Amino acid sequence: MKDRVATDIGTEELEFEWNSVNWKLIRKRVRNLRQRIYCATQKKEWNRVRSLTKLMLRSQANLLLSM
Repeated sequence: MKDRVATDIGTEELEFEWNSVNWKLIRKRVRNLRQRIYCATQKKEWNRVRSLTKLMLRSQANLLLSM
């Protein structure tokens, strides 16, 4: 599980070709995380909000989209 999370979420260094990035998938992952944070906030599940926020900050998809 940890290996999948490390490569999927992006805790390792970024090595990619800018043109080969699947932008649709990147936007989908970031949007999904934002929606999950929003829903957890509405339900006042603060521990989940905190963990999802940490996940968002470490996310390779979020980093790519912010560039």
